[in-house]
Amino acid sequence: MDKIIAVSTVIGCKNFCNYCPQNKVIKEYSKRSKISVMSFETFKTCIDKLPKETIINFSGFSEPCLNPEYVKMILYANEKGHKIQLLTTIVGMKFSDIIQLEKVPFLRFLVHLPDNQAQTKIDVSDNFVKVIDKLLKSTINIEWKFHQSPNENEDVHPKLNKFTLSENKFMRSLKFIIPKKSRENVRNVLCNMNKKMEIDFTESEKYSELLIEKVYKKCILNLEKLINRDLSHWLKAGK
Repeated sequence: MDKIIAVSTVIGCKNFCNYCPQNKVIKEYSKRSKISVMSFETFKTCIDKLPKETIINFSGFSEPCLNPEYVKMILYANEKGHKIQLLTTIVGMKFSDIIQLEKVPFLRFLVHLPDNQAQTKIDVSDNFVKVIDKLLKSTINIEWKFHQSPNENEDVHPKLNKFTLSENKFMRSLKFIIPKKSRENVRNVLCNMNKKMEIDFTESEKYSELLIEKVYKKCILNLEKLINRDLSHWLKAGK
C-alpha cells in the first residue's frame, strides 16, 4: 500500500466554507504553535527525511495555494521523485503558477469549485474565472468537483456555467481502451515534451491535435485493425 503524507502549507483558510471546521482547527493549532505559514526550508527538511515512494498530498484543512511558496514546494517534491497530489480551490493561484505546475506529472489534481448555494465560500471574481479558464487550457489532467449535500440541491456556481468542466467524449472513451498505467505514461511524455520542446499549450484545440498526432494516433490505428472498424473520425477529434 502506498504511503501518503498530507501537507498543510498554511493554518487558517480564507474561504471558511460552511462544512469546514476552520475555527476548531485554528483554535487547537494555536495552542501548539504561533507559526501559521510553513516555510520552504521547513518543508524541505521534512521531505528530505521521507522515503521516495511516499506520496505528497497538498491538502489538509487549508488552501495550499495560500502559501506564497507552494509552487516551489511542489516542484521540489517532484524533483525528489515523489508522486504529487494537489487538492485545491485555486484561491491564491496565479497564471505564472500554472505554467510551472504543468511541469509536474500529478498523481491527482483536484479543483474544488464554488457552488450556487454558497456552501463553498469562494469569491468568484473575474480573476478567479480567468484562472479557471487558464487551467482548462493547460496540459494538467484536472478533476473538478463542487460540494453536494445529501439532498444534492447544489450545482456549480452560475459564473462557471460557460465552461465545460468535464472530459471531452474522445478522452473519456480512451479510458475504456487504454490502461491507467499507459495513460500515466502518456501524461509524463506530454510533460517532457512541454519542457524540452517548449510547445505552446495555451490553446486547447492545438493541444488536442498534438495529443492525437504524437500519442494516440498509433493506438487508434491499431484499434481499427483489431475491431475492423473505421475510426478515422477519432483522428479529427481535436479539429
